[in-house]
This record gives sequence, structure tokens and C-alpha cells, in this order.
Amino acid sequence: MASVASFTGSAAYWQPVARAVAAYGRLAPGDISGRLMSLHNLGTAIAAWRANQATNLWLSSTDRAKANALAGVDALIETEWRDVVSAAGTAANALTTADLGNHLDTVFRTSARPEHGLVVAGGLPEDRLRAALQIPGHEAALTILLARTSTGVRAILAPARAWLARLSAELASPDTAGVTASSATREADVKQILTPPATRSARAAAVAAGAPPPSFIAANYYEDLVPALHAQMLRYWAWAEPMDARAGLDVTPGGHVEGIAEEAKARVDALYGRFGSAGTPRLSFNAGTLQDRGTIVGDPYDMTRWMVREGAGQSPVGAVQTAHHSFENAAASRAIEDRLIEHYSGRSNPTAAGEQGALAALGVPATERARRLQIIDRMWPGAASRGRVSVAARQGATVQETRAIYWGLFKTMIHEYLHTTEHRNYRAWYSSLRDSHHLTTFQEGFTDLFTLRAWRSVARGEIAANEAFRKKIQGPADGVFDSAAVGGAPGHYAELNEAQQIEALMGEANMKAGFFRGNTAVLSGSRLPT
Repeated sequence: MASVASFTGSAAYWQPVARAVAAYGRLAPGDISGRLMSLHNLGTAIAAWRANQATNLWLSSTDRAKANALAGVDALIETEWRDVVSAAGTAANALTTADLGNHLDTVFRTSARPEHGLVVAGGLPEDRLRAALQIPGHEAALTILLARTSTGVRAILAPARAWLARLSAELASPDTAGVTASSATREADVKQILTPPATRSARAAAVAAGAPPPSFIAANYYEDLVPALHAQMLRYWAWAEPMDARAGLDVTPGGHVEGIAEEAKARVDALYGRFGSAGTPRLSFNAGTLQDRGTIVGDPYDMTRWMVREGAGQSPVGAVQTAHHSFENAAASRAIEDRLIEHYSGRSNPTAAGEQGALAALGVPATERARRLQIIDRMWPGAASRGRVSVAARQGATVQETRAIYWGLFKTMIHEYLHTTEHRNYRAWYSSLRDSHHLTTFQEGFTDLFTLRAWRSVARGEIAANEAFRKKIQGPADGVFDSAAVGGAPGHYAELNEAQQIEALMGEANMKAGFFRGNTAVLSGSRLPT
């Protein structure tokens, strides 16, 4: 920049460049509007100087030096554009969602430089941007911005404009925009995604060695699963037992916990209401759509089933399933797993000597296992079944620990409420898939993906900026912003990774069409093995 000021030149072409450079250097970093206008003026002045130079028959050494100086300025301008986008996004992200929507509306409609709206949008997380722009009344401003930026968009802003154009199309036609038909290629790609990485590696290794493909190893499968399942139970028991002894939170109708549930529904519906979630009933103790898990008996069989199936993931049970190649023969492996679930939970007793010995070696009788499983089930953070969300609401040992529990409840309720928004056709479809890995990807992986997006729509900008929101979660007398208590992203199933790969393959619109509206054919699952 300094080298530009060292040159003299014509009043018509070079001096406007020098003045624009000087003007930009005097601007405060937070003056986004001023920086945008100055960058525009600088770019216009440089373009005019270069256009005039192109008419000259020859260039002097000074002209060539000026051209070299401006080449350096070009690189600085690109850096400045990136910095402006980042600064604008950071400032906007510090607003509440409602204020952010109003700010975007004003910038989109009235900013002196049309690209100002793209600059702000480009610096914001997509889920925060969606939550703000989907507030009723802001769609018109989005349409205006797209019209104002229909041509001449800088490359750095093009992705933001393309995303906003997709959002505008979705809002205009939520049932059809972005939804695409499946194909044989897409289905093959999804099938590949749904094949566990360890299975793909084992198959590839067999091919490379010229060996037969891996097959399910039934021998000792039951016996190997027993200690793995027991280790998994003991891990859960370590937190469930002390949690069961704690005092409960306010689970009265209309009370604190129900208020957290209402906020979870509101944040999900802000993103997905027009795509299918809004019609789902509110979570209420009186209506029977919300339940305190502390009031249930606990189901040892269902808890065991979950640990062997949906909850296997990267657990000890999952490691045994991988080692025995259970994915290669779902029917045979599930038959053995079904026996184990029955026996470990105490629903029935084993008759085979090997199975009897494996369970006896644990040193914990069936009655005690069943008692612990009941408590684990009762203290499980959350579950959803038949339109009802149940959560374990227990106090922490300290004020901060209880505050963190409230935020944990909020995250859990987002996830569990999303389960209640699944379209019945979608639920029936994934329930028929051939094995727990396929099922868990569509049941839990997809739900985790939407949960993560809902969480990102409030974290951390909305949480830090909105004291009323914090009080809704933490309690009316506790509006402090406690970053440690708020914590990070919600916990998730390992199958979130597969769901994210499927989304990258076919787009969010198809995911929403399948999950919320039951259009399972677009998920490339119509010919998956069942």
C-alpha cells in the first residue's frame, strides 16, 4: 500500500487509486460498511487505471512499477475481503437470533453496497443463518438481496450467494426444492457408505490376498459377546447408580423441565417446521408427550437389546461384532444375539453348556444384572417412543453441575423430540432394514445430524447473547453465561458419520424429504437389503 502512495500520476487515473488506498487505511476494523465501500472504490479506481493503460502504445518504467505495485495491492485486497467477511460474521453472530434476523433484513434491503448482505451471510454459520432468515417476515428481504446481487459477485462471496439462493428456493417450495430422484449410482454409493469401514477393509484384504471373502464366524460368538456386554453394562452402571440416588428436578406440569422441552421443540421447529416438524404435538407432562424416566420401572430386556443393537457402535460389543464379521450374515448373527439378550437380561435361562458357563463366569447373577439394568434404563438420559419423550431429570452435586445438567437436558430433548417428528413411513421403512447398522444410521444417525444442526443454530452466539433463553434453560433466577456448563456439541452415535456422508452425497433437501415427509425413495434406500 505504501508503494502506491510513493508514485505521482494523472489526476484522472492514478490519483483516484492513491486516494482510495489512503482512505482505506484510515478506516476502523469494525467499520464493515465503510470498508466495503472503500474496497469497492479502490477496485473501481484500479480497474479504470488499468483500462487506460491498455490504450497506451508503450509503457514507461514508472508505469510498469505502478503495475507491479498494484499486483501486490490485488493480493492485499483479497486478504481484506476475507477479513471483512470474517469480521462481519463475528459481529453478527454475537446477536440474538431475533436481532440477527432483523439485522440481515436491513442489510439485505438497504445497504449502500448490495454485496454487504453476502459479506455478513458469508461469515455466519449456516445453521444460525437459516434460523434467523426463516423467522416469518424475512423471506422478502432474501429475495431482494438475490435480485440486487444477480451479477458481478466476487468469487469469495459466490458460495454465500449460492447457499442463499438454495434457501430461498426451499422456502418457496419446501416439499420439492432440491429434492432429486434416486438412481442406481446413488443407491450403490449409499450401500457403500452403509458398509462399516472394518467390513470394507476386511473384504479388500481378502481380495488382495486372493482369499475367500470374509464370512460370519459363529463359533464362540455368544461367549465372546458376554464379557463385552457385561463391560458395557458396568460402564453405564458407574454413573446410573449414583444418579438414581440424586434428588429430582422440577417435573411438574408447566415447570422448569417442561419449559426446557418447549424450548427444544421451538428451536427444532425454527429450522424444520416448514419441512414437516411443526405439526408434531408439544412436549407436555399433562398431555402424556413428556415423561420423567424416574417414574418408570425400567426394562432390563430393552436396555440389553439397545446395548447389543443400536448402542453397539464403537463399544466392546461392537468390537466383538466386527471381529466375528457379523455384518456379513445379519440373520445368523442376530439369532445368536437374540439369545444373549434374553439370557443376560434375565428373561430366560441358557440351556447350552457353553452359554451357561460364559454367563456364570461373570460372577453376577441374573437377578442382580436385571436390577442394575432396570436402574440404568430408568436413569437413561432420554428416549422417545410412540410420540412420547422421556428424560432422566436429576440434580447435580453443585449449582454448576446442575446448570450443566439443564443444558444436557436441552440437547437430549432436541434429539428425542426429533424422533417424534419422524414420518411414520420413514420409521416403518428403516425398521425393516436388514441389520442394526443400517437401521441405526437412519434412526439415530439422521436424528443426530438434525440435532447437531439445531444445536449449532443457537451455539454459541444465541446462547451468549440471549439472557432470556439462558434463563429458560437454567432457571428464571440463573441468567449467567457459563461456557463450561453449556458444553460442546451433543453426544452422538457413531452412525452420525454415515448420515453426514449421505447428506454430502445427496443434499440436505433429500434428507429432510425422507425423514420428515416419508419420501424414502429419494434416500437411495429403496433397494437396500432387508
